[in-house]
Amino acid sequence: MKILLVGGGITSAVTGTLLRGMYPECNLKMWDKARGTGGRMTTSRCSLNPNCTADIGAQYITTTEEYMKSNCDIYDDLIGEGVLEPLKCLVVGLKPQGNNRNFVLPKGTGFLVKNFFGRAKLNEIKFHYHVSTINRENDKWIVETKTGGKEDFDVVILTMPVPQLLLLEGTIKCELNADIVNNLKSVTYSSRYVLVLFFLDKINEEWGAQYIDKDPIFRYVAIDNVKRNEPDGLCAVVFHTSVDFGLKHVDDNIEDIEQVLMSQVRMLFPSWPEPKSVKCHKWRYSQVTNSYPEAPGYLLVSSTPPLLVGGDGFVGSNFDNCVLSAKAMCKKLKEVLKV
Repeated sequence: MKILLVGGGITSAVTGTLLRGMYPECNLKMWDKARGTGGRMTTSRCSLNPNCTADIGAQYITTTEEYMKSNCDIYDDLIGEGVLEPLKCLVVGLKPQGNNRNFVLPKGTGFLVKNFFGRAKLNEIKFHYHVSTINRENDKWIVETKTGGKEDFDVVILTMPVPQLLLLEGTIKCELNADIVNNLKSVTYSSRYVLVLFFLDKINEEWGAQYIDKDPIFRYVAIDNVKRNEPDGLCAVVFHTSVDFGLKHVDDNIEDIEQVLMSQVRMLFPSWPEPKSVKCHKWRYSQVTNSYPEAPGYLLVSSTPPLLVGGDGFVGSNFDNCVLSAKAMCKKLKEVLKV
């Protein structure tokens, strides 16, 4: 059985791990249009020193004791292996957490995705593979890319942002009735920019991260190495813009945006030195603001042959919801295949 995962983010990675456990002999492949895994859990490296890294997407993982117990198969291994550690630094402006628990990833959030894909023991990984067309043919799915790649699969699982799903061509469009299309179109995302300042040398602040109130541009800043419990590590600082700023400027020239963001940093933190290197990144699809109606976690597009779509667009944006989506898709696939 050949299974294709389209998307290199955390939902796809967890799904792959679960599928490998369910079908040890399956031929499991992953294609992604990016140059590496991670999706919105991506860790960037400094061009001058690759040992200096920064999380440019998700910053830390928030969960509850109850969820950790119900998903001990996920959390016990991650904590036992040191992939997750409790968030220890001071986070200014963090709202009261109740029974929530916050975890960071010492090796970066991108390592979490790599960890799950490693467990999935993929038979093949292809990057710069931008899926454009999916056609049903003789109880198979023929998947094509923009660059001419083409292959048939018994099962296809899509985890890209919903707006990208709606751009796919082929007979997959015939599988989506008007109600489903309208529901898919109702899924919305916030947009934001991320500015990373690679200082390398230490920045002296009492906090590891802070939520910024009443700033016209920034909502969050983290001294990334401190946030990840490595205060003596090479220093990188991450700024996230507000939702309003991201929405207003989502289609602006990123070089112009970088200059605006740098000017604001200098105003907010005038005592900081100039960074050794700077990176500005745009998240067009940052976090889900309106998920698929009733948040089912996935959508079964076709049962014969199976094609499912999932991800945070079908349940909401956080790690636990991505796990929920992955488990829901695998449960439904098992029902459909009856294997």
